[in-house]
Amino acid sequence: MQALNLALICGLLPAAAAFAVAAWLGRRERRGAFSSAARPAGGALGLSLAYVAAHLGSFGLSGPRPIHSWEWFLYAMPAAALLGAAGGAARRTTVRLLAGLAASGLAGWLLVPSWLEPLTGWRVGMAAGVFLVAVAAGRAAEAAPSPVWPLTWGLTSVAAAALLVLSANARLGQLAAAMAAGLAGLTFAALLRPRSAFGAPAALVAATGLLGLLVQGYASNYGEVPPSAFLLVGGAPLAGCLARQAVRSGRERLGPRGGAAVIAGVLLVLALAAWLSWPANEAAGRTNGW
Repeated sequence: MQALNLALICGLLPAAAAFAVAAWLGRRERRGAFSSAARPAGGALGLSLAYVAAHLGSFGLSGPRPIHSWEWFLYAMPAAALLGAAGGAARRTTVRLLAGLAASGLAGWLLVPSWLEPLTGWRVGMAAGVFLVAVAAGRAAEAAPSPVWPLTWGLTSVAAAALLVLSANARLGQLAAAMAAGLAGLTFAALLRPRSAFGAPAALVAATGLLGLLVQGYASNYGEVPPSAFLLVGGAPLAGCLARQAVRSGRERLGPRGGAAVIAGVLLVLALAAWLSWPANEAAGRTNGW
């Protein structure tokens, strides 16, 4: 029964929430209910809602002011979605960059555990990482809309969940799995309307969640997971962007060759992270008597 509840709360619920929001807003935009400039907001709001639903369903609400740093995700994810949606609807590049910087700075301030030293350096590095990954992934997704982008983010989130479990952070791994389910919902929505399902705003939300969870896991790494594995998983989406640049043909859509290159680039980096983390897996097996 517990496994069934976990599958519903961290699997079906976030996937359905993300798909429903992204598909509904995409349909409303197509019918002219609002400006096409707000088209990418659906994926960001859907992914944020998926995470919040899984978080509340799993752990509830501890209070208006979180006690633990990981509980700030409940506020950071919707903030990233709203700022990303506002930036995505803006016509000026400056406004979009400011919105991205604000969301990245907020993630660095809220999601870095206070015991990491130097704290200011970690916060700045976290903010810079979120901004860099979000901008690169968002531009690639908007230049060539495709279900491949949320799919590769989902695969990366699955790898992050496994890495967090190996680092003895099962709770964080559960949240990463919920985010992967939300990205699976966006992947299905992108099959219908790729432009509205995953763009720069959704990439900002995904980067906030992924990098934030990895930093939390690194700060509480009670396994034998090497720091390089956390770094590789966090940077895996960039490998997909680089692979797309290597094979792009100038077309607006991502063709089969480009999609395969993006997936292969991400999987290659994730495979390297898994290889580096293998000693931690063996250590966990010895500890549990496997």
